[in-house]
Amino acid sequence: MVHRTKFVAFLVIQLLVTLLFLAACTDTTPSNGVNPSPSSQIKPQSLTTGADNAPPTIPPPTPTYTPLPVTPTPAPTPTPPVIIGGKATGAVINGPLTLHPYKHNNASGEALVSLLFAATLTRLDPQTLQPAPNAAVSWSVSDTTTVTFVLRDGLKWSDGKPLTSADYLWTYQQLKKPENGWSLAPQAFFDPAQPGSSGIETYEAPDPRTVRVKLHSFSSDLVSRAAVIEPLPRQVWASLDWNDLNANPQANAPTVVSGPWKLKEWKRGSALTFERNPNSTVWPSSRLESLTFLILPDSQLALQKLQKGEIDFYSPAVTDWPAFSALSNVQAYTWGTARPVWYFAGFNYRRPVLQDKLFRQALAWSLDRRKMLDKAGGGLGRLINSSVSPWQPTFQPQTARYDLNLDKARALLKEAGYNFKDNKWYGKTGQALPTLKIIYDAPSPLYETLAATIKDNFAALGIAVDLHNYPFEDFRKLLVSPTADYDLFLSGWTADFAPENFGDVWRTIPALNSGAYDNSRLLDMYTKALNEADPAKRKTWLEQIQMIEAEELPYLFLYAEAGRLVANKRLAGFGTALLGPTANLYTDWFASR
Repeated sequence: MVHRTKFVAFLVIQLLVTLLFLAACTDTTPSNGVNPSPSSQIKPQSLTTGADNAPPTIPPPTPTYTPLPVTPTPAPTPTPPVIIGGKATGAVINGPLTLHPYKHNNASGEALVSLLFAATLTRLDPQTLQPAPNAAVSWSVSDTTTVTFVLRDGLKWSDGKPLTSADYLWTYQQLKKPENGWSLAPQAFFDPAQPGSSGIETYEAPDPRTVRVKLHSFSSDLVSRAAVIEPLPRQVWASLDWNDLNANPQANAPTVVSGPWKLKEWKRGSALTFERNPNSTVWPSSRLESLTFLILPDSQLALQKLQKGEIDFYSPAVTDWPAFSALSNVQAYTWGTARPVWYFAGFNYRRPVLQDKLFRQALAWSLDRRKMLDKAGGGLGRLINSSVSPWQPTFQPQTARYDLNLDKARALLKEAGYNFKDNKWYGKTGQALPTLKIIYDAPSPLYETLAATIKDNFAALGIAVDLHNYPFEDFRKLLVSPTADYDLFLSGWTADFAPENFGDVWRTIPALNSGAYDNSRLLDMYTKALNEADPAKRKTWLEQIQMIEAEELPYLFLYAEAGRLVANKRLAGFGTALLGPTANLYTDWFASR
């Protein structure tokens, strides 16, 4: 199964996103190294100011809301006294391609690099998801687009040498060079030749503890965009070949790092072992002495090793969750994650019948989404009604909600001008409603389950469906073709920490907005949210966005997956807040015995 990723703005966010992968994700989708995440990047050019731009007060829709059920989480075992030392072993299904922080990598490689290099200027606050101090102890914003960061006193690399603003500047200079081929440079840096470009214009290090970054334009994630650079040790890398991974010994065996872990050994195709970095100054020194990740061929072997105690933790796919969580020697954790994968059925708005909001709403009322979550998602998640994650601080529960109600669905079809006779729906012109064609990528047990359930649900409403699955590359080509023959498609997004960035999906037809949904009022609200500096006002705009999306149904929103982890009962010290148990780079984990 492949789902599309809606990338967030920058590296400080990507660092946290990839870490849970180390508990053993099975996704093989290539990625682009430790990176800022492109949010497709047409950024507005001005601040929202003045009374005319105040967030509107819109009355809620007809009350159809009932509280969303929360997936129950088993009570954790009591936390034992903290022990310093010990070891822990996890697993990854695919080993990294490289440990170079800025070269093409897969998800496991990105996550492993994040343990070694972890000195971005900011990190995310686990409660608010706003920028919090990391390598920078403080910052200030001037002229709406210039951010000045003050580094912590006494920052060091793992070899004990000072980590200063010169390392940030040198890394920035390397990333700016076209010959170094950083794939995300077009999103990170301003390019006057590219319409809508909004990235970094200038980058300065006026003294050893100061970094000053000027961006081309303001947006709500200004500080995170300014904090894009993950510094490399200039004194080590300056004489090395940036691009030749074979000629550069630091690319796959880095000896000088900024994170709380150092690489002890990488046995290709077998395992990677990390040891505590005693000179860690950005992050606290880890409680564990070492951390190992076995490279395994599949999750079944991970299950066997977890049962035997040969590995200590793993994050299984939802389809594997029952087997893993049932093991007697593990504690199973689920949590509401700030950046879940969420699933939907998208409409092809080039089809006239699907342009009718009443018709879309009728389809929504016919869906048994709870059954979909239980069957396809193992019950691990929550139903969704918009593009905003239900665990986001900006989530608005008081929106239109569509629980299974066939009588309501039939009434809406009749209101839209359809009549039911001879087991078919007929439109105003007397023509029978055509069979709807739903497409999805294969092989994917999850999408196959979703497709089969939707087909049964629509059939109960009296609407026929044909299902067609394609290899992912063929499926992707269909989605970006304006003339493709389909009515609905099944897909998923990885949510953004900054939900206002999802407006870029609706703006980008057909690369991201495959069905060509167009709503200028919605886009205007996304623009205002993106341009709003005040978090409280931004939340108000996002609440209105959620209400519009739930009412208009640009997608049939299905459900979001919860975070999940199984860990041997001897491990302790981690929490399951919005950023998950790896938010602190495993520094808070410890082995109780």
